[in-house]
Amino acid sequence: MSIFITFEGIEGCGKTTQINHLTSFFKKNKRLYLLTREPGGTKVGEKIRQILLSSDNAGMEPMTELFLYVVFAVSRNLEGAAAGAEIWTHAFPIDVRRVDIVVDFFVPGVAAEQRSRVGKAYAGLYARLYDEDVAMMVARQRQLDRRIDGTTHAEHEIDLGPLAALELPRGVVVGGRDFILRGGRGSG
Repeated sequence: MSIFITFEGIEGCGKTTQINHLTSFFKKNKRLYLLTREPGGTKVGEKIRQILLSSDNAGMEPMTELFLYVVFAVSRNLEGAAAGAEIWTHAFPIDVRRVDIVVDFFVPGVAAEQRSRVGKAYAGLYARLYDEDVAMMVARQRQLDRRIDGTTHAEHEIDLGPLAALELPRGVVVGGRDFILRGGRGSG
């Protein structure tokens, strides 16, 4: 079974650290994996990445940066039932604040009479994943905003009931933020 894992977030939030932890885990457990990044993953992609990350280019025009990031990206399944399938993403800037995104799906070995059904399945999955990603990013930003606004945990107290009756893991909301309580040091 193949799994696609993506790490997303704002600059400096720890994506590279988490990727390094995961790849170390895969190496230690002799798991097959492919590490890629956008932009990056190819010689030209790495050059584009260097341009974007260079402090020499800090004043880059937003539209130029957009073109370098997302004008064209391809994701390809390397193994599994959909080996060779590709998702091509194209960005077409309309003006400074609007961009049209076109997503194409290429799935080899699909009979002509099944292409419409398979295409709709890929489009539905892509839309669901995109919606989940947007919801995750909005929730993450909401939590960051609360931190910036000065919400502290010391001003909140939750009664979880008797310790003997506490079932973990358990979700709780503190100060409008979601947390999961798990067993830790000293828990039986």
